[in-house]
Amino acid sequence: MKTILKLTLVLAVVLTAVGAQAANGDFYLHVRKEQGKTIRFALNQDTKTEISILDPQERILFSETTSNKNGINRTYDLNELAKGTYFLEVETDAKIARYEITVSDKDANLSKKAIFETFKPVLVSKKGLVTLSIPNTKNTTVAIKVYDRYQNEVYSATLKDMDAVNKKFDVSNFTGEEYTFVMDYDNKSFTESIVSR
Repeated sequence: MKTILKLTLVLAVVLTAVGAQAANGDFYLHVRKEQGKTIRFALNQDTKTEISILDPQERILFSETTSNKNGINRTYDLNELAKGTYFLEVETDAKIARYEITVSDKDANLSKKAIFETFKPVLVSKKGLVTLSIPNTKNTTVAIKVYDRYQNEVYSATLKDMDAVNKKFDVSNFTGEEYTFVMDYDNKSFTESIVSR
């Protein structure tokens, strides 16, 4: 009886952890081997996902927005691409990840691990209090600026050497009702507007 209880408890903990990973917007890309200059992959993501292929100069060669409750499976024919290095970028509401595509004369290969990934900031506004969370900042510099509806800067900070950023803002003390948060880190800029209530 104790063994069954222990197994049930372990299973409950594992399912809770899996549920937490799915709930935080994280995703997993599974690379599947293809022949020739074709790449194929599957994503365990069921929310809106933007998939882009970029050239070495960061120009978007292809982009699509998709979602599917059973996950996303994609195959791309890269025969029109010249030999070189390209990037597959996958973006959800919570995360951006970039994978390397190597195109040769005969085939194309997609890296199994992301060469870059960053989590997007999360802003929650409730009763005049805005909570900003940026998970896993990997000790990068995070610049935060807040503007009122007239584009006046009401807050500015540069944070360094932090594993994660968690800040609270009492917007009920500001003079406007709409605030724009600009967060820069990992060579990306994120902008989100909040209306205080």
